[in-house]
Amino acid sequence: MHLRLKHALRRFSASEGGGMSVEAVIIFPILLWAFIAMFVFFDAFKSQNINLKATYTIADMISREGGNIDAGFIDGANDAYGFLTGNRPENETRVTMINVQPGPDGVTPEMVLQCSYSTDGTALPRIDDIALIENRVPLMSIGDWLIIVDTEVFWEPVMERVPLVGTILAPRTLSETVFTSPRFSPQIFIEPTATHCNFP
Repeated sequence: MHLRLKHALRRFSASEGGGMSVEAVIIFPILLWAFIAMFVFFDAFKSQNINLKATYTIADMISREGGNIDAGFIDGANDAYGFLTGNRPENETRVTMINVQPGPDGVTPEMVLQCSYSTDGTALPRIDDIALIENRVPLMSIGDWLIIVDTEVFWEPVMERVPLVGTILAPRTLSETVFTSPRFSPQIFIEPTATHCNFP
């Protein structure tokens, strides 16, 4: 009897029957989590790419204007930006225009802040000092004009409320900055009634 029991236990310990079922139960939740994680990261990169293209679209639209633009124009551009990014609940656009003029010595280039307007002002406050953006501006020559379009949109991961999914990637603000030059006009001003501007 003792030998039979010992033999049966030995056969049971050596048996691999049902091993795949146990392994599947262990590995399936991990595979499911990995699949969802890939989907969430793909959506994040896709949203960032859409945000970049939408910002380029708004910057290009402003650069093609032939005259002054006002607050209503930029607010409308922000609405278009929101539509292009999927009508997300929170989005904001800031348009800043600078040019380069001769410095006090008449030779050294000097950046001059001409206009800045923000559709909300919460996340992207209007710029009052050129020093705040001077280190971000590319090299320019005297007489050059530059339009800077900053955008921000709030992004939430898909299936955020599913257990463990929300820990993959937290909600965040996607921001972009695009630099462009006026295409058909040597300068584009935001009307002084829309914001505080320093005209030459």
